[in-house]
Amino acid sequence: MKALRCGIGDLDPLDIEILTEPDGAPRVVLHRNAADAAAALGVRRWHVSLCHEDGWAAAIAIADRHEPAAGPTQTHEGNEDA
Repeated sequence: MKALRCGIGDLDPLDIEILTEPDGAPRVVLHRNAADAAAALGVRRWHVSLCHEDGWAAAIAIADRHEPAAGPTQTHEGNEDA
Protein backbone atom coordinates (compact mmCIF):
# COMPACT_ATOMS: atom_id res chain seq x y z
CA MET A 1 0.00 0.00 0.00
CA LYS A 2 2.79 2.42 0.82
CA ALA A 3 4.28 1.94 -2.68
CA LEU A 4 0.95 3.31 -3.95
CA ARG A 5 1.14 6.23 -1.47
CA CYS A 6 -1.85 4.83 0.41
CA GLY A 7 -2.41 3.61 3.92
CA ILE A 8 -4.81 1.31 5.71
CA GLY A 9 -8.30 2.58 5.01
CA ASP A 10 -7.34 4.07 1.64
CA LEU A 11 -7.34 0.69 -0.13
CA ASP A 12 -8.86 -2.69 0.52
CA PRO A 13 -5.96 -5.11 1.14
CA LEU A 14 -7.87 -7.68 -0.94
CA ASP A 15 -7.37 -5.43 -3.99
CA ILE A 16 -3.66 -6.33 -3.97
CA GLU A 17 -3.01 -9.89 -5.07
CA ILE A 18 0.30 -11.75 -5.35
CA LEU A 19 0.35 -14.65 -7.80
CA THR A 20 3.18 -17.03 -8.65
CA GLU A 21 4.63 -17.18 -12.16
CA PRO A 22 5.56 -20.60 -13.59
CA ASP A 23 9.22 -19.89 -12.77
CA GLY A 24 8.31 -19.17 -9.12
CA ALA A 25 8.61 -15.37 -9.32
CA PRO A 26 5.89 -13.33 -7.59
CA ARG A 27 3.57 -11.24 -9.77
CA VAL A 28 1.42 -8.34 -8.56
CA VAL A 29 -2.19 -8.11 -9.75
CA LEU A 30 -4.17 -5.05 -8.68
CA HIS A 31 -7.94 -4.65 -8.55
CA ARG A 32 -10.36 -1.74 -8.15
CA ASN A 33 -8.93 1.21 -6.14
CA ALA A 34 -5.43 -0.27 -6.03
CA ALA A 35 -5.38 -0.48 -9.85
CA ASP A 36 -6.66 3.11 -10.04
CA ALA A 37 -3.97 4.34 -7.62
CA ALA A 38 -1.20 2.60 -9.61
CA ALA A 39 -2.50 4.06 -12.88
CA ALA A 40 -2.65 7.56 -11.37
CA LEU A 41 1.01 7.24 -10.32
CA GLY A 42 2.08 5.82 -13.69
CA VAL A 43 3.27 2.50 -12.25
CA ARG A 44 4.43 0.25 -15.10
CA ARG A 45 5.91 -2.72 -13.22
CA TRP A 46 6.59 -4.12 -9.77
CA HIS A 47 9.65 -5.51 -8.01
CA VAL A 48 8.61 -7.85 -5.19
CA SER A 49 10.51 -9.92 -2.66
CA LEU A 50 8.73 -12.37 -0.35
CA CYS A 51 10.02 -14.53 2.49
CA HIS A 52 8.44 -16.74 5.13
CA GLU A 53 9.56 -19.01 7.93
CA ASP A 54 8.01 -20.50 11.06
CA GLY A 55 4.63 -18.83 10.56
CA TRP A 56 6.07 -15.37 9.81
CA ALA A 57 6.00 -13.66 6.44
CA ALA A 58 7.44 -10.44 5.04
CA ALA A 59 7.21 -8.66 1.70
CA ILE A 60 8.93 -5.74 0.05
CA ALA A 61 7.32 -4.09 -2.99
CA ILE A 62 8.72 -1.35 -5.21
CA ALA A 63 6.45 0.39 -7.71
CA ASP A 64 8.42 1.31 -10.84
CA ARG A 65 7.31 4.06 -13.22
CA HIS A 66 10.10 3.46 -15.74
CA GLU A 67 9.74 1.44 -18.94
CA PRO A 68 11.33 -2.02 -18.69
CA ALA A 69 14.77 -2.14 -20.31
CA ALA A 70 15.27 -4.33 -23.35
CA GLY A 71 17.25 -7.51 -22.76
CA PRO A 72 18.39 -8.98 -19.44
CA THR A 73 17.75 -6.81 -16.40
CA GLN A 74 19.98 -8.75 -14.01
CA THR A 75 23.28 -10.50 -14.18
CA HIS A 76 24.47 -13.11 -11.73
CA GLU A 77 28.13 -13.93 -11.35
CA GLY A 78 28.73 -17.52 -12.34
CA ASN A 79 25.33 -17.92 -14.01
CA GLU A 80 25.60 -17.59 -17.77
CA ASP A 81 21.85 -18.07 -18.30
CA ALA A 82 20.77 -15.07 -16.22
